[in-house]
Amino acid sequence: MHVPINVAHWYIGIFIVLLIAVRSFVVAKRNHNSLNNILGIASFTFILCLLVYGIPPLFTTNSEILTKTIIIGDFLQFMALFWVWVAVSHIYAPNSNIVKYIIIIADLMIIAIGMIFSISSNLLNPVTMTQLPSGEWSLNFAFSLGYQIITAIQYLSLIILASRFILDGVRVKSGLQRTRLWGTAIGFYLIGGFYAIRPIIGNESSSDVQNQILIIGLVITGIMVGATILLKYIQNNREQLK
Repeated sequence: MHVPINVAHWYIGIFIVLLIAVRSFVVAKRNHNSLNNILGIASFTFILCLLVYGIPPLFTTNSEILTKTIIIGDFLQFMALFWVWVAVSHIYAPNSNIVKYIIIIADLMIIAIGMIFSISSNLLNPVTMTQLPSGEWSLNFAFSLGYQIITAIQYLSLIILASRFILDGVRVKSGLQRTRLWGTAIGFYLIGGFYAIRPIIGNESSSDVQNQILIIGLVITGIMVGATILLKYIQNNREQLK
């Protein structure tokens, strides 16, 4: 089994995003909240993306297989972020179907362009797995400037969503809920912000630094969401004992 260390955030992300998906679907079912349902769909699609990205490198170094799975993973990533944009449109323009349709159509066009960049760059520069002198494995794949720009646009949805969490945190009375909202927002800012500025910084920063930034963002988000689930469980048990 080969674990590519330069994309460790994929494997950590699977468990973190699973927490977000579970919480979103549970809240959606309990409160009949369409927004949480949309976020649940986005999270579930992201899990599929990370599985497609991360599972094949564990078992094969075949360049053709890895190239195809990276392209499929790119599509799933774009679709996950499409659902985040849908959530953003519901939050900021809840009563305007026109705005929602514009965002949906525009994002589908952006996804189509992004896939052109993904397919062309990956076919021109196939994905490879290399073993480092230390014995660890590294996954090497190309992403053009065009692909980075499209990815940056897509990840802006996380930044906009995080900004709403900050505003909601100001309004709520519960300090615990405020901490959860702000903590989750910080995680989203780190992840979305990294991808948003990547077209500017390019490949100047090392893969280790990039990996660490994304892991920190994922861990912060996971702690906040996990703590919410745990505290809700404790609260429900206390209510049942009364």
